[in-house]
Amino acid sequence: MLIFGLLTLYEITKQVCFYMYEIYEKDKLSKWVVNFVEKRKAFYSRWRNVPNDDDIIYKMIRTSKFGFLIWFMMTVYGYIYAKRINSAIGFYVIFGILLLFEGIEQIYFYKYKNYKVHGYENLSKRTIKYVETEIKTYNVAYKIPRDTLDQNRLNSIIGHKWINIAGYSLLLILEYSGFFKYISNLFWKYVTILRG
Repeated sequence: MLIFGLLTLYEITKQVCFYMYEIYEKDKLSKWVVNFVEKRKAFYSRWRNVPNDDDIIYKMIRTSKFGFLIWFMMTVYGYIYAKRINSAIGFYVIFGILLLFEGIEQIYFYKYKNYKVHGYENLSKRTIKYVETEIKTYNVAYKIPRDTLDQNRLNSIIGHKWINIAGYSLLLILEYSGFFKYISNLFWKYVTILRG
C-alpha cells in the first residue's frame, strides 16, 4: 500500500511540474522544475518512441493522469483491504473525487468560454493558460491539431466533460442503490448453480 501511495504522490508531483512548465514563463520557474520536465520529456520520447516536439508535454500529461488514476485506486483499495473497511467506501471516494474534479474543471471551461465569446477580462492569465493546456491535451490525445482552440472544439470538450460527469454520477447512484451488489450476488448465485 505504501508503494502505491508513493507512486500516486510521484504522479501528482509530475502533474504539478508539467502544468507549471506550461502555465508559467520558464524564467520564472525554478531550475529544478525545468530540468525535471526536460529530462522527463527526453525519457518519454525514448520510451514511447515519439518525437520530442511541442506535442510531447501534452502526451505526458495525459499518460500521467492515467497513471495517477491507477495508483490512486490501488492506494485506496489497499488501505480499505488493510483496514477491513467496506469496499463501497473506496468506490465513493474514487468516483466522488473524480466527479469533484470534473465539476471544478467544467466551471473553469465555462469561464473560459465566456472569456472567448464575450471578452470578459476578469479571468487570470494562469487560468486561461490552464484551460488552454487542457484543450491542447485533449487535442493531442484525439489527434487533432494542437492549437485548435475555436468555439466548436471548446463546445465539444465541454460536452465530453458533461458525459463524464453524468457517468460518474450514475455510477455513484447505482452503487448507493445497491445495484452492483445485487448484480454481484446474482452472478455468484449462477456460478454456484453451474458448478453444481
